[in-house]
Amino acid sequence: MRSKNNKFVKEQYHLVSIIVDLLDLKNTRTHILHNLDNNEQIQNGIINLAPEIRKYYNCNNLKAVTHPSIIKRPWLSIIKTLLKPYYEIKIEDYHFTLKTEESKKYIHTQKYTFTEIKRGHYISYTELSIPIDDV
Repeated sequence: MRSKNNKFVKEQYHLVSIIVDLLDLKNTRTHILHNLDNNEQIQNGIINLAPEIRKYYNCNNLKAVTHPSIIKRPWLSIIKTLLKPYYEIKIEDYHFTLKTEESKKYIHTQKYTFTEIKRGHYISYTELSIPIDDV
């Protein structure tokens, strides 16, 4: 029996491309965790992919899909797990002051920088670079 990694290559790339589009990684390489925490559209878009992720990926070690209630940010875990083979994800501490009309609030969060990993020869599939050797 073939593993899901070999059996569902195109479907997995399609799911990755959806996440890339949700995060707009082609135009915005850096994301602030505080902003992602407040963006329900991105969170829900990724969480709604869980049934497809369960179908096309081996989820034994992907608790964000199998047991999302025990993970603080299951959507972030999905992003990091699915994008890891294609993007180097650099995480840095990030501090800023959130100013409102009434007050200022000091925010300590993280900044995620996504850098696409370049390997071998590439072809395009749904706006995502795919190594020819993997297809």
